[in-house]
Amino acid sequence: MSTLTTSDTPAFRVQKIALAVGYLALAGAVLYAYGAPTTGYEISIYTQATPIGFWLGFAVAVAIAVGVTLYAPEGYLSLAGLALGGGAVLALAGLPILRNYFFYGTGDAMTHLGWTKDLYGGVLSAFGLFYPGIHTSTLFMKGVVGVAIARSMLLVVLAYVLAYVVFVPLCVRSMTSHRGAMLLGGFGAFLLLPINHLGMNYMTPHPITDSVLLAPVVLYFLINYLTSPADVFDSRFPVPALTALFAVVLGASVLYHPQQAANYIILFITISVTQFVYRSVRPDSRIADQKTLYGPTMFLIGSFMLWSVGRGRYEQSVRVSPRSS
Repeated sequence: MSTLTTSDTPAFRVQKIALAVGYLALAGAVLYAYGAPTTGYEISIYTQATPIGFWLGFAVAVAIAVGVTLYAPEGYLSLAGLALGGGAVLALAGLPILRNYFFYGTGDAMTHLGWTKDLYGGVLSAFGLFYPGIHTSTLFMKGVVGVAIARSMLLVVLAYVLAYVVFVPLCVRSMTSHRGAMLLGGFGAFLLLPINHLGMNYMTPHPITDSVLLAPVVLYFLINYLTSPADVFDSRFPVPALTALFAVVLGASVLYHPQQAANYIILFITISVTQFVYRSVRPDSRIADQKTLYGPTMFLIGSFMLWSVGRGRYEQSVRVSPRSS
């Protein structure tokens, strides 16, 4: 529906009032959680420690976000509803920060916190880590915000969640002009499906999980690299700005976790082979008209090999055990 023809209708006014209530509920939930800081160790921040007032405000905000977004898919209110839902998800992911946790996480998370402190103190070098992305990002956040390393690491994890919920609908929007698909993609992102019980059940510092949360950023650049007009990525300079940014994102994926970068390599090689076959067999097809992915694929493989080869963890993962006689 058009905002010009519906701005005076009762339904439009009801949607605006509902959104106002939703944002007030979300603000109330955040303030409620902020006003109930932890006083010691807690068994579960989600099931026991966080006060019920937060969950009520969170539920109201999510319900209104879903209702308004799906009811008014063509108006600007749908984007406001989508933003409300995203804010609710970020409030959920940011509970340890809202409730003033010193740190949130056990096991691997504590290990990465210790490595970051060693990195900050000069005891450890970034080149000594197999995946220093989260650790260096934490120190960058500390320098910008000026908080303790433990709190800075929690902010970095929240930034990864933000990147996920923002770039998933952007990826959908880049592939289709259908507004409803983008909205549904946004709500799909709010489910945080990478956080599951299959080895990635972490809303804490955990490099492979964080790399998966950042995957939509890589996919967004990939989609736009393949589908955007050639002049968007071409320029009179040796390396166009968007291509250089794509290269930075690909290089960062290696530093965040080489295993995830290896998954990208498989994807990029598959796309490159498909493009080569179509250009050879069906030169008049849409795939043949796409910008080739050969360059980014070689760059990603080179970055992966440059960073990984010679490291013990890489050699252990690819070493083939000899057959026992």
